[in-house]
Amino acid sequence: MSRVLAEAAAPAPRTAELTVGSTTELLEALKPGRGARTIHLRAGRYVLDAPLVVPDGAELVGEGVMRFDAGGVPEGFAPRTETVLVANATREADVVTLGDGTRLQQLRIEGAAPAASPGDQASGNVVVIASRGPRDRVRATLEQCEIVNHSASGIVPAGPSGRAIVVLTRNPGAGAPSHDGAQLAVAIDRSIVRNAVGSNSVFAINFASDGTIALDFLRNRLEGVLSMAGGVGRPDRVRGSSAVLRSRSNLYVNAGGAHPMGWQILGGSVAPHAEIQGQGAASNLVRVESQDDRIEGYRLGIEAAAGRLVMRLPGTVLRNRGELLLRGIQIRTVGDGAADLSLHGALFAPGSGNETGPAATTDAQDNVLRVSIEGSSGSGPRRNAYANAWLSGVADTANRNRLEIDGSPAEFARSNRGLDPPPDASFYPGAADR
Repeated sequence: MSRVLAEAAAPAPRTAELTVGSTTELLEALKPGRGARTIHLRAGRYVLDAPLVVPDGAELVGEGVMRFDAGGVPEGFAPRTETVLVANATREADVVTLGDGTRLQQLRIEGAAPAASPGDQASGNVVVIASRGPRDRVRATLEQCEIVNHSASGIVPAGPSGRAIVVLTRNPGAGAPSHDGAQLAVAIDRSIVRNAVGSNSVFAINFASDGTIALDFLRNRLEGVLSMAGGVGRPDRVRGSSAVLRSRSNLYVNAGGAHPMGWQILGGSVAPHAEIQGQGAASNLVRVESQDDRIEGYRLGIEAAAGRLVMRLPGTVLRNRGELLLRGIQIRTVGDGAADLSLHGALFAPGSGNETGPAATTDAQDNVLRVSIEGSSGSGPRRNAYANAWLSGVADTANRNRLEIDGSPAEFARSNRGLDPPPDASFYPGAADR
């Protein structure tokens, strides 16, 4: 484990402990000057009428007793043990925001309950770990928690909304300084993350240059889409940022059938929304190290690209890099036109329908996605897609975008089963020499 992730997983310093049994007592315990580092929340329901900000160094510990399946993946809290933090139904803000050195343990945290009509949906995210200024550092841990989002996804000036867990280095725009150089580290251990309405279980993106996001997931159940990007220009070009995930023995599952894909992994991307445009991304990195994970029930298992353009939206994606190291991963996709893998050096994606103006395929150059897959299995014959660059529906070979698969076709076939079709021989650099 890297030093930054080890620090995220370490307990917050405990200079004082306090036990609370009501929302009023909880808010009082979190006030500046109370000195409580560990706050024990008795089992029960705590309704939040305003955003809850957990200050630096604080630890919230509930009484929930998590149950696990035979593989050690959580199934839910035992009845009558739950400690639940829930947003008031009229809320339109994030539910819980975590400071540096914070920990949540044995808690269920829920967004506002589903509204009677779509127009009345609450906005905001459930748990947010985000930069607060340039060169900020935020480390946070979630252990044996359940995070539940009921809101539809959307985009607001501050960033994404309607996500279960959001990890962001920010660029506020409007004359405020970008949070360049911010460092975020988040460890999620034996927890459940549920997003019931078709969006992200975890959304982790650098909107600031020279930012770092380090994620460590162990034996979690994640229902929704995992979205990661090394850098997305919103509104300025993002340079030199990285997002790294270490994922071990997790279940990524499309439990309700509402989610389009399991993973969306991008090195650098233009902003995909016409309302908030940007200049794109250059020299960013996304890296996923996966060991014994499962991706189940989606129509598309993994979509990954080192660089992504969006139809008719401005910006360039240059010299971005993606790295996927997949060991023992199991992908089981379902439905018409299903695909286990969609892997690209550069990808030209459709927009949301509100875009104007042309987009030039030459705005994606020198993006490289490197993939290593060993001891893994897929779903059998599927519509898997592989390309150095897939721009406007045609293969583009002029701009040095590349997909590179480690090993050789024979080694890939011996080590992996059911990933059909596999990448063809053109994507294995140097394979002819072995």
